[in-house]
Amino acid sequence: MYSRLVKNTAIFIFVGFITLICVFIIDADTALIAAPIAATLSIAFFFWQTLCHRRGEIPLADAGTLTVLATAFYTVIPPLQFWLSGMQHTTLSAWQLYILAPSPREFAALTWWYVVYLLCFVLGYLVFDTKTKRSTVIPRPPDQATIMSLLLLFMILSGTMFAIRSFYGIDLYGVYDIEKMYVAYETLLNMPLAFRQFYGIIGHNGVLLIIKLAILIIVFLNWKKNVYRLSFYVWIFTLVVSNILWMGARTDFVLMSIASAILYHRFVKPLKPVPILLGGTGLLVLFLMIGLMRGSANIDTNLENFSDIRQSSQTIFSTSNEFDALFGGNYDLLQMKQTGILGEVPLQFRLYDLVMLIPQQILPYEKLDVQEWYVSRSHIPGFFMFNPISQSIIGFGWVELIFRGLFLGFLFAKLRAWYVRRDSSFWPTLLYFYLVIISYYTIRGTALYMLFASVLFRFIPLYLIVRLLANRKRPQVNNLLLPLAPRR
Repeated sequence: MYSRLVKNTAIFIFVGFITLICVFIIDADTALIAAPIAATLSIAFFFWQTLCHRRGEIPLADAGTLTVLATAFYTVIPPLQFWLSGMQHTTLSAWQLYILAPSPREFAALTWWYVVYLLCFVLGYLVFDTKTKRSTVIPRPPDQATIMSLLLLFMILSGTMFAIRSFYGIDLYGVYDIEKMYVAYETLLNMPLAFRQFYGIIGHNGVLLIIKLAILIIVFLNWKKNVYRLSFYVWIFTLVVSNILWMGARTDFVLMSIASAILYHRFVKPLKPVPILLGGTGLLVLFLMIGLMRGSANIDTNLENFSDIRQSSQTIFSTSNEFDALFGGNYDLLQMKQTGILGEVPLQFRLYDLVMLIPQQILPYEKLDVQEWYVSRSHIPGFFMFNPISQSIIGFGWVELIFRGLFLGFLFAKLRAWYVRRDSSFWPTLLYFYLVIISYYTIRGTALYMLFASVLFRFIPLYLIVRLLANRKRPQVNNLLLPLAPRR
């Protein structure tokens, strides 16, 4: 154990030493951009090595791993693009970055906000981590009444979403056609409040995702049975083909791909570093490629979009994507804050994580839409996501940023400790992996609100409804319908 710790520390020091040498031998502007990139990679590497040492294996199913990887991507890719594109932005870049044209020093200044947030999360997680080895307990699959209830709810809710799409034209998670999505969003805004709340709870990262994840867990718990493996292969093939042909919202595809890898690693067989690296790289490339191509419901048009970008005289590295666009929104917000353009920030935005948990029906005032507020303040509005960096910018600055990182790390460390004590039960397993899978969203959106809302308004109602249905069905269930996997 001691020799491994010495080895990991030596590797970390060596990487840091090489990084310092590279930073000092390059020009000043490049050093400004390279420094936060190097710091982010070092922090992520330290986290990874520490957990590998504590768990005794690759910590793919660990509560903090995906959060660190996602935060590292959103930290590293924007400055890396800026560096590779000659430290300039073009008309293909995020709109705010193109107009504001930040210098290397200004660009790096915001990047350090991300680095500090990542560092605080890592410290919070590692300090409060239980340091236990990986769990080897395989939970017993749910009984057939629970499985039937989950499948019944999946069919009902999927049918409901299909009906909403057919009758009202509301489909925010399907084909990525800009015109159709704008009309769909306007239609949704004009619907009654209860309808909008229901749509949000069921849709994006909501109840349907939890049910899909539950089905995936059941599949991997029964992996030795041919029918389950064949069903999984057919499903994953359909998911990949549909995303390539229609190029809709990538969230479901990415989350289900990550979930499949994590659950296979946890319940079937630990994955080796090479397959993880190759699979992760391939998923990231496909994610970025779809982002560059999509814009229409027609695959030919999407291919033309990519061809136009590839043949453009402007470097492909300057082309906007998920990471660059989110960074651009935060950069615009920081500039407005520093120049005094932002004005007074509504109190409910400072208390966003708390206020948003209270249903509008019982509030004495109307909730404001943070995106609309940003658009009303900015002279160059574009893509904007209200994430922990944004919250800290309009809040208490670096102090709030440090607190948010440390507190989120603490929450995820305690989440894993809670799960380890209950890893033989299906429902705690489902809740844990649901929060692990959507943890990537903690850097895209408001982390604390997203986590608490996912548990209170999505998971708990689903759990109660399934338990109610299962109790009614249990006496009628035919034990031959879906044979369970034997206890391992």
